Amino acid sequence: MKRLIEDYSSPQWRSLVYAMVARLNAVMPENGPQLVYALRDGPCPDSVRSIAVCSVPDMENWGETRWFGKNQERALVTLNDARDTNPGLVCHELMHALTRRGDKPNSHPNTSCMWGTLDEPGPKDVELLRKAYAKKEKK
Repeated sequence: MKRLIEDYSSPQWRSLVYAMVARLNAVMPENGPQLVYALRDGPCPDSVRSIAVCSVPDMENWGETRWFGKNQERALVTLNDARDTNPGLVCHELMHALTRRGDKPNSHPNTSCMWGTLDEPGPKDVELLRKAYAKKEKK
C-alpha cells in the first residue's frame, strides 16, 4: 500500500519534509504504507487526499496536525514559517499524521520525535508505527 505525502510547504521546509519521508520509510513496519513524496506548487489545498504538508507565514504553534475522514485517514500538517526549521518538528507532525495519536509532551524524551526531543524517528516512534499498522485479526 502506498501513502502520498503532498508537500505544499515553503522552500525552507521542503528538504526537511523530503528527507523525513525517506527516514520514515526506512522504519515503517512491513504492514505499513510506503510513503511517496510529491512536491506541489500552489497554496495548501482545501481538500486533503492523503497527507498534505503546508506552511504558513506565522501561527501560534510551531506546527499542528489535523485529521479528516471517517477513520482519520487523511491529515493536514501545518508548519510555522516564522520559526526556525528543524527536522524534529517535521518528524513530530508527520508521526501524528501517520499514527493518528495526539501529544504526550516529553513522555519519551530520548526515544521519540513525536513524544520527545529526537530529530528523527526513535524506538518509541517505531513502536507506535507498528501498533498503528498492525494487521487486524479476523474473528
